[in-house]
Amino acid sequence: MTVSPSLSVLESPQFLAGMHEPFLERASEPECDGDGTVPLGGFLTLRFADRAGDYKPGDEEALAYQARATKDFLADLPPSEEVTHLRGIVRVAAAVGRGASPHLLCAPVLAFAYWLEQELRLTEALDVVETAQRIKDLLPEEVVSSLLQRARIQRLLGRLEDARRTYAAAGTRADELGDRHSALLSRIGDAIVARQLGNLPASEVALRDVLQDAEACGDKDAQARAHHDLGLVLMYRKREQESVPHLYRAFELYEPEVHKLRALSDVGESFKRLGHYSAAADAFALVMSGSATAQMRAYTMVALLELSALTGDRLAFARWRREVSALEQHLPLELQVGFDLQTGLGLVGFSEHRTARRYLNAALKKAQQHGLNEYIFAAEGALAELDNKQTRTAAAKAAAAPQQYTQEVGDVAEKLCLLRSAGG
Repeated sequence: MTVSPSLSVLESPQFLAGMHEPFLERASEPECDGDGTVPLGGFLTLRFADRAGDYKPGDEEALAYQARATKDFLADLPPSEEVTHLRGIVRVAAAVGRGASPHLLCAPVLAFAYWLEQELRLTEALDVVETAQRIKDLLPEEVVSSLLQRARIQRLLGRLEDARRTYAAAGTRADELGDRHSALLSRIGDAIVARQLGNLPASEVALRDVLQDAEACGDKDAQARAHHDLGLVLMYRKREQESVPHLYRAFELYEPEVHKLRALSDVGESFKRLGHYSAAADAFALVMSGSATAQMRAYTMVALLELSALTGDRLAFARWRREVSALEQHLPLELQVGFDLQTGLGLVGFSEHRTARRYLNAALKKAQQHGLNEYIFAAEGALAELDNKQTRTAAAKAAAAPQQYTQEVGDVAEKLCLLRSAGG
């Protein structure tokens, strides 16, 4: 059985155009690595995938010509992970021209989109997912996978209402297929959007329901994800002592290292908010010493920026501020806002009030534009304190942090120390 992804959420003019503008834009950027040939290779590869994905009898000669031209172009590029992905797509597209089913293109195209997402090239990642969704004769499970991937990227780009609609479409398709795992993932995604929109109580309720259902059907991956995002919601609700065990349990349940490191980074964030700075430093050090993706390293560097401010380490604060600034235009929207907010708060702690105000206003403006209510409240509160001259130094805030922790929190802190001592 095959289906066509003809859902309303897929039918925007930009979606249907398929001209892959993000790759052409990267090729024309002055700071592009080399001479722009790699993103141009991406453009040519995706145009070939478009043609092969819409294969019709009689296209064989044209596809064979396009395959040769694209292979020749890629052959001259220096080896890299991106080029490896492109060559894999071309091999499958060429096979489609020789009679293979177009749906076989879906897997390598989505794999390339995932790699781009982890490298923080989100507009390109979205373009590639949309390429996959235009492929003819997709299997039902491929439609669901592509919808979930598209929703996640939309969420990272701050397109929260679009993400919510796409998660709903994925959940509907998953329910029709009896795909319980994907249905759980769509519910988790929707709960994350609720958190980002500031509805923390609804997000917590939804995630507890998902966790219960995932445990009932023995879905270990969904359990890990539910623990992880429930831990985040509890942290944002200022219930860090409850959040730490959930986040660490996610670390234990996850199998892919990239997910383990993401959970560890959030464990560190929760410890940082608790004022347990040594445990936070242990968690962040484990992430930075592991095989973290560019996205994960960026999140952790923003956390280290805040940690250095809280501990009064001006040199470390300047280092992390400089390193994250170099990446800022490529960061997910929520992380851009978080960077501006934490930089502003850190500068307040170091009594650089004028520069701090500029960063806090930037965070507030971006948060208001995209409905990130939690960040709106935080930025407004920080600006109000600045206006009323009620700011405290980082050292004073650190001294005021509570020092009493539950047994579960203490156990996790001890485990992190042992992991770091053992080299991860």
